[in-house]
Amino acid sequence: MAELPYRPKPSEYGQGTAPDYGPPKYIPEHPEHQGDVPEHHIDHECHCGPPKIESCGLPGKTQCRVKPKHVKECLERCKFEITKCYQPPCRPRARCPMTEEHKPEYGHKPEYASLLSKFKPGYGEDDFDLQINESLRIWPHCTVGKIWVGANKNYDSPLWTGTGVLVGCDLVLTSSHIAPWGLPGWWMRFAPGYSKGSYPFGSSFVVDIRGYDNPGAADDFVVCKLYKPLGDKCGWMGTEGWGSNHEYTREVWNLVGYSPIVDHGELQIFDGDEKVRHVRDEGQFKILDVQGTTWGWRGGVMWGWHHECPCVVGLLSGRRQELCIFINETWLGGLGMVELVSWARTNWE
Repeated sequence: MAELPYRPKPSEYGQGTAPDYGPPKYIPEHPEHQGDVPEHHIDHECHCGPPKIESCGLPGKTQCRVKPKHVKECLERCKFEITKCYQPPCRPRARCPMTEEHKPEYGHKPEYASLLSKFKPGYGEDDFDLQINESLRIWPHCTVGKIWVGANKNYDSPLWTGTGVLVGCDLVLTSSHIAPWGLPGWWMRFAPGYSKGSYPFGSSFVVDIRGYDNPGAADDFVVCKLYKPLGDKCGWMGTEGWGSNHEYTREVWNLVGYSPIVDHGELQIFDGDEKVRHVRDEGQFKILDVQGTTWGWRGGVMWGWHHECPCVVGLLSGRRQELCIFINETWLGGLGMVELVSWARTNWE
C-alpha cells in the first residue's frame, strides 16, 4: 500500500523534540473528480482552495485490532506526545457555536411518545429540546462530521451511519461499534461539517481502521485513516484523558452527534455545557455518566476546551438496539482512547 502523506515518525517525538503540527502538503494518491463542484458543496468562506469531492467509491483495505498493553508499550518506547489540535489559518474560530432550536414534526405526536421516552424518561410533548449546530464552517465545530458505512462495495446504499471527529490531518476517531468489522467489501466515508446534503470540506473514504482487541465495556474506540487528508482545510481536535476522575467532573463538556430519528441524520445536534456526574474506572478507560440526552446517536463526540485547545475526551457507545436505534448508551473515555490515537500517528502499518 502506498504511504500517505503526513505520517509522523517516532524520531520526531524524541525527548526534547517538539512535533510539527503544521498543515501537510497533500499529493493525491487517487484521481479526483474533474467536473464542476455542486454549488452547495463549495466553501465560500475559505480561500485555501475548493474542496475535492469523491468521484467514486473506494474500498477499505485493512482492519486490525491491537491489544491495549501493546499500544502502551509502543508509546513508551517512542516517547510520543498527546495529540494537539490544529486550526487552519483561513478558518475562523469560536468557542461556542451558533445554534437553532429544532423540533421535528413527530416531536409532539402521541404515537411516538413511547419511542421517545426510551431516550428520555419522563418525556412530554413539550420536551423535545434540540439545538442544531449552525457553525459547521467554524473551527473547531467543523471537525465533527458524519460517517456512512457499507459493505459489498455498494457505495450508494449504506448499512448505517454514525458520527466521527478529525483528530489528525487524515485520522478520524469514532466508536468501534460503527466500524464494519469482518464485512466483505467494506467501506466507510467521512464528511466533516456535513449538514443536509452539504459537504463544505468534501469527503473521503477510509483506507484502514484500527481498534482495540476484544472491545469490552469501556474500550469502544476505533481510529480510521482516510484516503484523502481533510484536516488541512478544516483542522482537527486534540484528544485528552486523565487518571484523576476530578478532571472530568469539574468541567462542562459539549456533546455532538447525528441522530437517525432527527431528519434522518441530516442535522448535527449540539448539546453544550453538560456535566459528568459520575466516573467509573475500567483500567485505563473511563465510563462517564453524563446527564445530557443523545437521542439515539451512534459514535457521538464529547469535547471541551483544555489549555485553549479543543480536545475530545469521550465517545458514545451503544450496546443495545431497539428499532435499529441505540438506546442503551454510555460515554467512554480515558487514557486508552488517547493512546490509540497517538499509536496510530506513529505506528500505522
